[in-house]
Amino acid sequence: MSATTEEVGILLSFLGQKPEKGKKLYRIDFYGIKVDVLITGVGSIFTLYGIEEYLCKNSQVDFAINVGLCGSFPESKIGLLKVVNIRSEQFGDLGVVEGGRIKTLFDLGLVEDEVFEQQRLVNDTEFEGLENFVDFTGVDSITVCSISSYPEQIERRSKRFGADVENMEGAAFFYVMKKRGIKFLEIRSVSNFVERRNKERWEVMGAISKLNEQMKLLVLEIAKRYLP
Repeated sequence: MSATTEEVGILLSFLGQKPEKGKKLYRIDFYGIKVDVLITGVGSIFTLYGIEEYLCKNSQVDFAINVGLCGSFPESKIGLLKVVNIRSEQFGDLGVVEGGRIKTLFDLGLVEDEVFEQQRLVNDTEFEGLENFVDFTGVDSITVCSISSYPEQIERRSKRFGADVENMEGAAFFYVMKKRGIKFLEIRSVSNFVERRNKERWEVMGAISKLNEQMKLLVLEIAKRYLP
């Protein structure tokens, strides 16, 4: 699944599908393996609804992948165009800010859910050889409704969560997969640094190209593993 068609357009073409504006679901037979590509829309709310709507109609899912772009926090030293495997997610703006400090719903005692480990959603899916497809393993992320774009906000989130990257859908994806017991990966490509908003420094098209290049290899590997 992906938030937008643009992020997986090259992969869709590789799988024999023509990307179409507004289309939400692509159903593909790839060497005898059923591959569905779901486009949810940007943000956690649309992601959550899109996944649940899909799963209500398609209950048997063996493996799920969330594919997209992300921004890299300067402290992480993860450069532009790196393709990363997200191993943990946190909701980065679900709570309140008091006295310049973020207090999450966990800090406020408003969340009790067994899928969280010390406020994190951790992916414990084992995928041997994943390091052959991505540049980093074990990358931590936060998911936000609005991207970090001014210094105080960036510093506040960086200190509170200790994340390497941020995105806008991953925690919602993690949450549903863990609640439903589905094996999953979240693979993202760094399109920008988390800094004061300056789109002239972004590498969106390069990040999409790099992401899809790696995803083609990964899909081939997964297909081989699931072949009868």
